[in-house]
Amino acid sequence: MAEIIVNIQMDETLKHKFETVCSEMGMSMTTVFTAFAKVVSSRKEIPFMISSQLKPDEITLASENALAKEWLLPDEDEAWANL
Repeated sequence: MAEIIVNIQMDETLKHKFETVCSEMGMSMTTVFTAFAKVVSSRKEIPFMISSQLKPDEITLASENALAKEWLLPDEDEAWANL
């Protein structure tokens, strides 16, 4: 399968924090974004609530990790193995 480059704009500080967390988890930002895209494509939903009531800083790394575990479906094992 051919790969393409996707550009994402975000705050520089957020990018550095995100890159650090990804690195600490042994993954690149590309791997994390690809995993997110695969889960969203598979489930046809964003696996967390987006609300005007929820401020971005209220989503903690712990809650993101908990959500990440809920995203996994048994039939997605093969997709994850190819990351």
